[in-house]
Amino acid sequence: MKAGAGLVSVSLLCLAIGFTVELETSYETGSGASAYVHSSFQKAMVLLGCAGCVSGFSLSYGPITWLLASELSPASIRGRMLGFYTVLTHGSAALVSHTFLSGQVKYSEAAPFWLYFVCSIISCFFIVLAVPETGGVNEEDIEDNVINEIITMAKKWAE
Repeated sequence: MKAGAGLVSVSLLCLAIGFTVELETSYETGSGASAYVHSSFQKAMVLLGCAGCVSGFSLSYGPITWLLASELSPASIRGRMLGFYTVLTHGSAALVSHTFLSGQVKYSEAAPFWLYFVCSIISCFFIVLAVPETGGVNEEDIEDNVINEIITMAKKWAE
């Protein structure tokens, strides 16, 4: 999960750099309007960014709804958590869809990618700090560890 989230972050950085206007060659058209031409470097960055986002997403964020619900949720609330994670995933996709084109029109072609890059970096920090490793651990131990972690955090916040 950490590798996939990191790959998404690096790929979004490539996309943001690839769509940055300052790197483009500009010229004036016959009607007097400015036009921009993407360089070969930018095209390569965008291609790498797209391929990396798809690969990283399939390794990390794509299956997260099902993994979190099945591995980290206590058995007593697993069904409700699956519904919550599904709604969260669809809400996040709707937010990205809503902000992408309007962000490009209002700010620049690269602006949404810079925003998504910052969000993915924050997500990477969250994954490293808060999501436990579950490889090779049986289901009962995972449930006990998550419940103990929640109790410990609640006690710290209550102080």
